[in-house]
Amino acid sequence: MDREEYPYDLVQVVLVARDGKRTEIEARVGSLLFVDVERDNCCVSCDAQWWDEVPGMRRRAVRTLMDALHETVPLLAER
Repeated sequence: MDREEYPYDLVQVVLVARDGKRTEIEARVGSLLFVDVERDNCCVSCDAQWWDEVPGMRRRAVRTLMDALHETVPLLAER
């Protein structure tokens, strides 16, 4: 993934469950894929990988998520 493919540098998604569990997914173009899971403001799981080390299927899944967000968020903002 490079800046030619994606016009943004950072994508961060924070999912919050009803029980307060937070899952943060952060992807920096050409750098790290970072997944952090928190409960009650305490980290219970953390995983970070360099893009070059992310397995192909996981990298494709993240790119699909980034593409979907890139296309959908502007549509939601217009509503």
